[in-house]
Amino acid sequence: MSRQFLKRLLLLTISITCIHCEESIGSYPVESGECNALREPWHLISQQKRDLYINGFRQLASDGKMAIFSQVHGNIAIHKHQNAVFLPWHRYFLWELEQQFRSLGDEYKCFAIPYWLS
Repeated sequence: MSRQFLKRLLLLTISITCIHCEESIGSYPVESGECNALREPWHLISQQKRDLYINGFRQLASDGKMAIFSQVHGNIAIHKHQNAVFLPWHRYFLWELEQQFRSLGDEYKCFAIPYWLS
């Protein structure tokens, strides 16, 4: 595949993703109905959400799941960051991490990873 084709494929992926942002990012089906799990900037979330985030990471670490995520990210990410599959791969990686948070119990059922503004 040519480099130009890969660039167009990446742009198409981003475009499709943005067109369906609310459906694909903002709502997650849960047993009790729809859940608005929207990612918010860290500096704007409540202390309660910050504590949930921190405690969730601690729980995932004690269960050994964070070690697996760290290993996968460390082994694969260096190659993924340098090509056109970076955004789709990283988006899936974060989605998978959010699913692990949501598996921690009811208080995490609408969990969304906060983001940092640089």
